Amino acid sequence: MISVLGMLAIGFGIEGESIDSARLDVMSFNIRYGDAADGPDRWELRRDGVVERVKAHRPMVFGVQEALGYQVEFIAERFPDYEWVGVGRDDGKMKGELSAIFMRKGFRMGDRSGTRWISTTPEVAGSLGGDATLPRVFTWVVVRVGGKEILVINTHWDHRSESARLLGAEQISAFADTHPGMRTVLMGDFNCDLISAPVRKLIDGGFKLLDVHAGPRFTFNAFNPEATGGGWIDHIFYRGALTSKGVVVDDSKMKNGRFPSDHFPVLASFVVQ
Repeated sequence: MISVLGMLAIGFGIEGESIDSARLDVMSFNIRYGDAADGPDRWELRRDGVVERVKAHRPMVFGVQEALGYQVEFIAERFPDYEWVGVGRDDGKMKGELSAIFMRKGFRMGDRSGTRWISTTPEVAGSLGGDATLPRVFTWVVVRVGGKEILVINTHWDHRSESARLLGAEQISAFADTHPGMRTVLMGDFNCDLISAPVRKLIDGGFKLLDVHAGPRFTFNAFNPEATGGGWIDHIFYRGALTSKGVVVDDSKMKNGRFPSDHFPVLASFVVQ
């Protein structure tokens, strides 16, 4: 496996480092549903590993997927210099998975944030879209970096329904259009690869996809410590006056030789123009 810490030429913040006002570092991390019966990979045995991956990079903004309320709270307690936004997809409060966004304190623009459901009734908590069997959401927040406002969106698309994923691409693009001219970063677990119709729809909607700059070209490892391939389903997109060398896929293991999640975290550093 590749050691990501030695090749972060694109530059991510670390503890004690001053923040470059013209740079936005982001991380997307599916941390795996905490109630899953994962045996040696259950949450309590890997939660410190999840925290260590965030500490290793200390991005200005990071989004988590598949996170239950107690997982979000566990992370929040360990990063008191961050704040977070998001709600449970089942009830709009804390029930069900969250696609939460964490950001270093001081970057958030007031209360400009929210969660929308990928459905024909996007403001109705728990509503379904397409032929999805589970509610799917995207969470958003506006941050300010280098004097510029940036719309950050975090999502987790359906794992079975193509129509639900297509609806997600359509609604996220339309939502970004309600912030005309604003720099936008979209991250998440999209449950589809680069040649899929939903990704093409995002690109048609003006989003650009970042290619891999460092690390493996897959993000789903299925908790297999010998994984050498898998689905590339976790992505970072952007629109507007931002530039980046590409994403880093962090395939670091914990001290016990296992992965902290069944997905690798994906990171990108943007220059804000």
